[in-house]
Amino acid sequence: MTVMTPNKNRSIALFVTELLVLLLVASLFYIYYYNTVAGRRYAAERLRDQIADARELNAELKNELYEATDPTRLEELATARNLVLEEAPHYMSMNQWVSDSSF
Repeated sequence: MTVMTPNKNRSIALFVTELLVLLLVASLFYIYYYNTVAGRRYAAERLRDQIADARELNAELKNELYEATDPTRLEELATARNLVLEEAPHYMSMNQWVSDSSF
């Protein structure tokens, strides 16, 4: 009677090959994932810098606005243009009803 045994060397070689392919695929996936994370980390850092720049610009614009609307500066501007402060403006009082029938 003939006993047939499988080629054990080939099955071990196949197992090692599959293991190496699996290791290669896992390492490629890890490299891809790491590059993605590093790219997003860089993008987040760049966005943080842009936000800081925008906040700085916003603070500068607020300072310019507050300087432009400073009451002493507005009074100086009014006197330079010969403007007079109206004590009792007529447009602030309402002596008649405003409705459709008043026209």
